[in-house]
Amino acid sequence: MTMNSINHPKIVDRSFLVLYELNKEIKKTLNSDIIFHKKGNIILDIGCGTKPYLYLFSEIKKEYIGIDLNNQYNPDIVCNADKLPFKNETFDIVFSSQVLEHVEKPEQVINEIYRTLKYQGIVLLSTHGVWNKHANNDFWRWTDVGLKYMFSSFIDVEIKCNGGTILCFFQILNLYIGLLPLGKRMFWLLFNILGKMLDNI
Repeated sequence: MTMNSINHPKIVDRSFLVLYELNKEIKKTLNSDIIFHKKGNIILDIGCGTKPYLYLFSEIKKEYIGIDLNNQYNPDIVCNADKLPFKNETFDIVFSSQVLEHVEKPEQVINEIYRTLKYQGIVLLSTHGVWNKHANNDFWRWTDVGLKYMFSSFIDVEIKCNGGTILCFFQILNLYIGLLPLGKRMFWLLFNILGKMLDNI
């Protein structure tokens, strides 16, 4: 998936519904009072890939460090998230998008986030509640209750869904429509329009 398709998904894209909602929620959170007025932040992006969200932090960052296991993405540091090579209380903001479901030891990763986060620092993390299996290292699916439990050592944990049940239903249809040899984009367009419209209602 290209950086542009993650940031600006097209309505004929397979993952449009979830990416549209995810991008909207990330932008809304970054523009909220809790973050917008914080300047000069040292930010860690866990599982950064090609750093598709870097531009969203441009006005509030002092330094943006991306880590990933895949050297092809040219991350700033190649390392595993369950053993971060940083001192305690290094980061003002820790960001991670669609990574937690891919780590073998999620509790250890969360402990490392806690350790390296400054006092009153902020974690922005997204992960799957419902999705098809899409990699050999696809280990977990999360509920709101499960995430609150995993982040129970943090203060003021807020869980937000990227859309409702109807949007989720059409997104799952899109994933399996991808198995068709022909006509996928026509179905994706139809299901994206229906999913977004009916979910809003």
